[in-house]
Amino acid sequence: MAKGKIFIKTVLHRMKEALHAISGFSELLGDHSYAQDEATRSEMVHSIQNSSQGLANVVDNMIALDHYDSLHELPRTDQVCINELCLHLVAYYIKKTHAGVGLQYRSNLSDAAIINTNAEALKIMMHQLLDNAVKFTTEGTITLTADCDSATGEIILAVTDTGSGLQSLQQPQGFGLSICRRIIQLLKGTLTIDKSYTKGTRMVCRLLRTICLLLLLSLPIDAEEWLRPAPSDTLELRFRARETDVDIWYDGNEDRLDGFMQRLEQLHEQGRSGTVCIRVFTGASPEGPAELNYRLGERRGLSLRQLLAETLSEKGLTDFCPRIIVTNEGARWGELFQMVAMSKEPWREKVLHVLRHVPGADDDWQIDPREVALRTLDHGQVWQELCERYLPLLRSVGSAVITPLVVQEPAPSRRDTIVIRDTVYYVPVLEDNRAYALYPHLAIPGLGVPGVSLEEPQSPLTPPEPLYQSRCWALKSNMLLLATGTPNLQLERAIGGRGRWSLELEGFWSWWTIAKNAYANQLLYGSLELRLWLGNRRKHHTLEGWHIGLAAGGGYYDLEWRSRGYQGEVLNGYLNIGWQTRFGAKRRWLFDVGVGLGALTTRYRLYEGTSRYLDAPADHHLIWQRTDHFNWFGATHAHLTFGYILNKIRDKGDKR
Repeated sequence: MAKGKIFIKTVLHRMKEALHAISGFSELLGDHSYAQDEATRSEMVHSIQNSSQGLANVVDNMIALDHYDSLHELPRTDQVCINELCLHLVAYYIKKTHAGVGLQYRSNLSDAAIINTNAEALKIMMHQLLDNAVKFTTEGTITLTADCDSATGEIILAVTDTGSGLQSLQQPQGFGLSICRRIIQLLKGTLTIDKSYTKGTRMVCRLLRTICLLLLLSLPIDAEEWLRPAPSDTLELRFRARETDVDIWYDGNEDRLDGFMQRLEQLHEQGRSGTVCIRVFTGASPEGPAELNYRLGERRGLSLRQLLAETLSEKGLTDFCPRIIVTNEGARWGELFQMVAMSKEPWREKVLHVLRHVPGADDDWQIDPREVALRTLDHGQVWQELCERYLPLLRSVGSAVITPLVVQEPAPSRRDTIVIRDTVYYVPVLEDNRAYALYPHLAIPGLGVPGVSLEEPQSPLTPPEPLYQSRCWALKSNMLLLATGTPNLQLERAIGGRGRWSLELEGFWSWWTIAKNAYANQLLYGSLELRLWLGNRRKHHTLEGWHIGLAAGGGYYDLEWRSRGYQGEVLNGYLNIGWQTRFGAKRRWLFDVGVGLGALTTRYRLYEGTSRYLDAPADHHLIWQRTDHFNWFGATHAHLTFGYILNKIRDKGDKR
């Protein structure tokens, strides 16, 4: 009862405070005898607006609190991506912080971290927590963090600030915490204050990570095992912008692929009857013509399938997983709609109106009218914010899911596939559209619902040949030649599929004499080498690893050492064997070492100095003595080079 009185007293105090401000400033604005300048009037109007907004918020919170207090439970059937939700919250509140206050988001979760919850209630609770932090933090930083408790499987969301904050959850004196406490009770979670944090306030929310029970009840027991939470059942690989090839070294792709393969090996070792297949989903962000987006998604799908096929072959899992099925989602307009619908952007309704009512392009090579309409909103400001915060989440991602190919049952029946985000569920085929009525946003092949069919091919898929290669230019110099005073450069370019081949053009030149022509080093030489890069190119950067090459070159030389000189032309052909690595920031720097074995032939002219007196030293006026040939078989080339990657690397950690 005492808490209820405190709560009512707080509510009445806030309403009274807002009404007094509105009434007082309104009287002053209406009193013409009161001298007012324009700045004072603007400040009064602003205070009235703030008080009105505060009063409206009090009423809205009262309605929300009454609504959630009247509920005994909340449906938790919405699939919410934690990273997407938190990024939208940070993007919304970063404009509302006090001057000098930073707002940041830190996550230890992958983009595939999804929980089944009530999306609207969770958003309201997080808005209340962040709103409270922004309101009471006038200096320092506000940090929103997301993590997962490995022991309990709970998702942990924490809001940490450096403001005055709160002292206890046991004595709430406003609507915000009351609403948060009621929502967290309905979501079967917990909300606490971290008392060990003394620099401000840290609110910690823990949510259960569950799956959809309605679908689980319809599954046979042996199929339920496939739905048990397993971090590696879903693989998410990231592509670089505008690239069609998967770079295994990019943005944690290697670790995610290893976890995915470990999960397959685990299933194989458990001795399950039947086999599994892998379903691959790729697409592109909506910018540009639909045909180009579709082709980009198709090529990325083939590249991802090629990578998985090679890795399965290396692991000896081809028989256990004989099929890789690729689905190209094309331009992800539907995903963009969902992301904007979840946001609190001021232009949210404008964008949703465009996505709902503007038709798509009739011609696949035409720029989509929806993109044209979005570009014109607010003089291009909306499109700029979409490109900065939303479209990058749609591009550069491909996913793969392990699904049972054969499920042993007493009475086998045909099954269809429902794809919810990154998890695959198997449900019995319904005679009518009841399944679609339950989940209208899902595409269920076989029920006449628009979507992409995932029918399996009749025979196992064979990996296709790579379509594109990583283009890479490198400029290098041989330190061994520089040590002899011979400037030199090598220009190398990756060619062919997956960077398996490269061409290197080498040239060195010098034209100097010293000590009145007593010593001369005059060289002009060029060569061209075709290199084959060895090993699994998926596990190496472009232009990295062991290589063999076939080279040919030729040039002119004039060498003089005191009273003896050689002049001539040289031809050289050799088989080069070497090793090259990349290092440094963004792996831009190169180090290459190798030796060439082959044949060298030269036609040279020998010059020697003469003197009138036998006991006098030879002078430096060299006279031709004879012309001869020289052939050599063995080591004809050696290099120890340093180089630099010339390509522009856009992303941090890029390993082109």
